[in-house]
Amino acid sequence: RAGAGDGPSLRTKKTIFDRLYGSIEVPGLLIAVMDTAEFQRLDRIQQLGGSSFVYPSAKHTRKEHSIGVAHLAGEMVRRLRLELGPEEEAISRDDELCVELAGLCH
Repeated sequence: RAGAGDGPSLRTKKTIFDRLYGSIEVPGLLIAVMDTAEFQRLDRIQQLGGSSFVYPSAKHTRKEHSIGVAHLAGEMVRRLRLELGPEEEAISRDDELCVELAGLCH
Protein backbone atom coordinates (compact mmCIF):
# COMPACT_ATOMS: atom_id res chain seq x y z
CA ARG A 1 0.00 0.00 0.00
CA ALA A 2 1.33 3.42 -0.95
CA GLY A 3 2.02 5.95 1.77
CA ALA A 4 0.26 9.28 2.08
CA GLY A 5 3.19 11.14 0.53
CA ASP A 6 3.60 8.84 -2.49
CA GLY A 7 2.54 9.81 -5.98
CA PRO A 8 1.09 13.02 -7.37
CA SER A 9 -1.21 15.20 -5.30
CA LEU A 10 -4.85 15.03 -6.33
CA ARG A 11 -4.86 18.82 -6.14
CA THR A 12 -1.92 19.40 -8.49
CA LYS A 13 -3.11 20.45 -11.94
CA LYS A 14 -1.05 19.87 -15.04
CA THR A 15 -1.12 21.56 -18.40
CA ILE A 16 -0.89 19.23 -21.36
CA PHE A 17 -0.84 19.97 -25.06
CA ASP A 18 -3.63 18.54 -27.17
CA ARG A 19 -3.21 18.61 -30.96
CA LEU A 20 -6.77 19.82 -31.43
CA TYR A 21 -7.43 22.07 -28.40
CA GLY A 22 -3.91 23.31 -27.63
CA SER A 23 -2.88 23.69 -24.01
CA ILE A 24 -5.46 22.33 -21.61
CA GLU A 25 -5.34 22.36 -17.84
CA VAL A 26 -6.10 18.95 -16.37
CA PRO A 27 -7.18 18.62 -12.71
CA GLY A 28 -5.07 16.48 -10.39
CA LEU A 29 -7.74 13.80 -9.99
CA LEU A 30 -7.81 13.25 -13.75
CA ILE A 31 -4.00 13.17 -13.82
CA ALA A 32 -4.08 10.43 -11.17
CA VAL A 33 -6.46 8.39 -13.34
CA MET A 34 -4.38 9.05 -16.46
CA ASP A 35 -1.27 7.81 -14.64
CA THR A 36 -2.76 4.33 -14.18
CA ALA A 37 -1.63 1.40 -16.31
CA GLU A 38 -5.21 0.80 -17.41
CA PHE A 39 -5.56 4.28 -18.87
CA GLN A 40 -2.11 4.17 -20.48
CA ARG A 41 -3.16 1.05 -22.41
CA LEU A 42 -5.63 3.24 -24.32
CA ASP A 43 -2.63 4.64 -26.19
CA ARG A 44 -2.47 1.38 -28.16
CA ILE A 45 -6.11 1.50 -29.29
CA GLN A 46 -6.71 3.45 -32.49
CA GLN A 47 -9.84 5.61 -32.54
CA LEU A 48 -10.04 6.07 -36.33
CA GLY A 49 -10.69 2.47 -37.34
CA GLY A 50 -10.38 1.85 -41.08
CA SER A 51 -9.63 5.51 -41.81
CA SER A 52 -5.96 4.79 -41.24
CA PHE A 53 -5.93 2.77 -44.46
CA VAL A 54 -7.08 5.82 -46.42
CA TYR A 55 -5.07 8.36 -44.38
CA PRO A 56 -1.98 6.45 -43.18
CA SER A 57 -0.49 9.43 -41.36
CA ALA A 58 -3.67 10.06 -39.34
CA LYS A 59 -3.25 9.24 -35.66
CA HIS A 60 -5.90 9.49 -32.99
CA THR A 61 -5.84 7.06 -30.10
CA ARG A 62 -8.51 6.24 -27.57
CA LYS A 63 -6.30 7.95 -24.97
CA GLU A 64 -6.19 11.20 -26.95
CA HIS A 65 -9.93 10.95 -27.57
CA SER A 66 -10.69 10.48 -23.87
CA ILE A 67 -8.57 13.47 -22.86
CA GLY A 68 -10.34 15.62 -25.45
CA VAL A 69 -13.77 14.50 -24.26
CA ALA A 70 -12.83 15.31 -20.65
CA HIS A 71 -11.74 18.79 -21.77
CA LEU A 72 -14.94 19.41 -23.72
CA ALA A 73 -17.08 18.10 -20.86
CA GLY A 74 -15.40 20.58 -18.51
CA GLU A 75 -15.89 23.41 -21.00
CA MET A 76 -19.58 22.50 -21.26
CA VAL A 77 -20.08 22.59 -17.49
CA ARG A 78 -18.22 25.90 -17.11
CA ARG A 79 -20.30 27.43 -19.91
CA LEU A 80 -23.50 26.16 -18.32
CA ARG A 81 -22.44 27.66 -14.98
CA LEU A 82 -21.89 31.03 -16.70
CA GLU A 83 -25.29 30.82 -18.40
CA LEU A 84 -27.00 30.15 -15.07
CA GLY A 85 -25.30 33.14 -13.46
CA PRO A 86 -23.61 33.62 -10.09
CA GLU A 87 -26.84 33.48 -8.08
CA GLU A 88 -27.36 29.85 -9.11
CA GLU A 89 -25.21 27.43 -7.16
CA ALA A 90 -26.63 24.36 -8.85
CA ILE A 91 -23.27 23.34 -10.36
CA SER A 92 -20.40 22.98 -7.91
CA ARG A 93 -16.71 22.49 -8.64
CA ASP A 94 -17.16 18.87 -7.51
CA ASP A 95 -19.93 18.45 -10.09
CA GLU A 96 -17.61 19.87 -12.75
CA LEU A 97 -14.88 17.44 -11.74
CA CYS A 98 -17.32 14.50 -11.88
CA VAL A 99 -18.38 15.43 -15.41
CA GLU A 100 -14.74 15.75 -16.52
CA LEU A 101 -13.94 12.38 -14.95
CA ALA A 102 -16.93 10.80 -16.70
CA GLY A 103 -15.67 12.24 -20.01
CA LEU A 104 -12.22 10.84 -19.38
CA CYS A 105 -13.49 7.36 -18.49
CA HIS A 106 -16.35 7.06 -21.00
